[in-house]
Amino acid sequence: MAKRRTILVASRSLEAMVDMATELASISTHKIEPRHISNGHTDPLYGLDTVPDLVVMLLTDSGHDDLEALVAEQKPGGPPMVVVAEHGDANTMRLAMRAGARDFLPGQVSAAELSETIDRVVSQSIDT
Repeated sequence: MAKRRTILVASRSLEAMVDMATELASISTHKIEPRHISNGHTDPLYGLDTVPDLVVMLLTDSGHDDLEALVAEQKPGGPPMVVVAEHGDANTMRLAMRAGARDFLPGQVSAAELSETIDRVVSQSIDT
């Protein structure tokens, strides 16, 4: 049996973050931790005591600004990241990849689709 991993679901949108984290927690074998990004910070890991095994960034309208900040502040050795962009396009995808995303999911994404992506990225990125 694979080790249960910690997945951080982060977003500026409290509603989107709560909805997705709740849905993921009901179907995923991983531990899902929600994180509301606020107070001017763009780094979903800012101020955390422990680093999650994977970060899921849920982007809303300000997603380009957040990704540009992550690219500028990029630190080596962070956990793998999956970016879900409500209004995703090619430019958003390019920024996500430059910010270190292992996968990019545009548009409305179901919790089941995201859970499959998480499982794939975790299995490719982390020794189980």
